[in-house]
Amino acid sequence: MAVLFRSRVEAIFVWSWVTTIICLVLGRGFPPLGPTLLTILSMIFLSVSTYLYNDVIDMDMDALNEVKGKRPLPSKKVTVGDAMKVIYLLGFLGLGIMLTVNLPSFFFALLYVLILIGYSHPKIRFKKRFILNEAFHFLCFPTVGLMVGYALAGRVVPQALFASIIVGCYATPMKPLFGDATDTHEDKLFGMKHLGVVLSWKGKIQLMTAAVLFIMTVTPLTYVQLGFNMLLPIMIVGLSLVFLRFMFPIIDHYDKVPYLKARKFAMGYFILLNVLLLIGTLDLPFFK
Repeated sequence: MAVLFRSRVEAIFVWSWVTTIICLVLGRGFPPLGPTLLTILSMIFLSVSTYLYNDVIDMDMDALNEVKGKRPLPSKKVTVGDAMKVIYLLGFLGLGIMLTVNLPSFFFALLYVLILIGYSHPKIRFKKRFILNEAFHFLCFPTVGLMVGYALAGRVVPQALFASIIVGCYATPMKPLFGDATDTHEDKLFGMKHLGVVLSWKGKIQLMTAAVLFIMTVTPLTYVQLGFNMLLPIMIVGLSLVFLRFMFPIIDHYDKVPYLKARKFAMGYFILLNVLLLIGTLDLPFFK
């Protein structure tokens, strides 16, 4: 089981990090401890379960990729049967945990699982459907925001939902530009039609830039109504301007060195964006 967990460290980090931040945003830095820990633990189990299922379905495709081919399933270090046992175990544990919290949070946890299963399931295969790939990837973020809201507060919490949507707006176009860039050859061979394959280089850059500009615009316009402090739009606009500066050298064509720098900063932006959303909920005397 450990080798399977290690193969999906990035997915575990992304979804547990987003869930943790949304919990902290909801509680303005001090969420209820018990439900918070249960929700984060559930998300760890569910993210590993669903992403391992993706690996099972995509074994043949991943085997053609230099990086993904080293994962336990395409490299034959773990059998499909053993992987499926882990998938079922973690899936039931994750959903079972949310069921002990309350029924609405369980429903949204189940919805999260169904979306990610549909992402890879041979009969649905959102990955092969233009726009649906990214649309359902984005939908996972507000789903987590709703799950956290009901788990910790028993209702929809506007700040938590807003935070999840903002993070989703950034992470979704980031995927075709920085996440799927190494998979385009294999994806084309297997008929994938996600934006990483369909869009031109300039199209991916424009989509990413539009998302950052959207975040820069909507945050200053809504922070007061949603109960965030003044520091949030200031920090997000400043960070976004730095990000756009990193994007400028690759706006017209791919260049490896500036691309890798932009990719590294994009990962940092993802982490910092979550932190800034948390800081924006704090009661700071000079930034109300």
